[in-house]
Amino acid sequence: MSYLAFLLATAVYWMQGTGAPLQRDFGRSALGERVAAIEPPLWLRFILMVVVPVASLALLVALLTGILGGIIELIVGVAVLLFSFGRLDFPTVTERYLARARHGDAAGAALVLEECGLDGAAHDNDGFAADAARIFLYEGFQRWFAPVFYFLLLGPYGALTYRLTILDNSGRRGDLLVTAADWLPARMLVLTFAAVGSFAGAWNVLKERAFEPEVATEDLLLESAESALALDSHDTNAASRVAAVLVAIKKAWVVWILVVSVLAIL
Repeated sequence: MSYLAFLLATAVYWMQGTGAPLQRDFGRSALGERVAAIEPPLWLRFILMVVVPVASLALLVALLTGILGGIIELIVGVAVLLFSFGRLDFPTVTERYLARARHGDAAGAALVLEECGLDGAAHDNDGFAADAARIFLYEGFQRWFAPVFYFLLLGPYGALTYRLTILDNSGRRGDLLVTAADWLPARMLVLTFAAVGSFAGAWNVLKERAFEPEVATEDLLLESAESALALDSHDTNAASRVAAVLVAIKKAWVVWILVVSVLAIL
């Protein structure tokens, strides 16, 4: 059931993209405003905004399973995984970004990122190219890879917990909860880069940087992708640098699909 739910949700997401009914807010913003009004400590906010919704869904599913039987597991698996995927219209944003960057319009490319709620302020070309590659690699990671990792490891409630954590923190990558949620799936993606490229290159990055408490997820991912896939870390072209990152994401996506399929067959 889990594998079928994974395939169905992934197929729907890649064909339909973002903005589907299952990716709506469902009152989360209103709940967030009420919780923020009482100014709770971090642990209590996490319980109210993440644990309570996940536990409530689990209780509802348990009740429905007694009525509808095992089919509810497939329905909930697909629905929850779709909800847990990223909200950014990644293909459209990347196309818009590349169209501007390839014509040397760094300011326009930065504006595309800012319109999507990403920090894409253009400064010097060298810094912007690296920042843009880092941003797109992280967005690609948290859009699909991290939810799928938790779905396969912990089931639909694992994926839901991840997405609610990201949403509640507005994708702030420096946040302690976001960093903790990203930690394990990010390192699995690093190993994936090692599998499709130079194992030694990715392994060196993982060995040297994986357990550094101050290392940001997006920095680890970019360094490992560049080391494993021989990407030019000194490339100042904002278009070619991001295009290379997108290729790395696609290669990793294919590997994950194949590995999950083989494990399901075995």
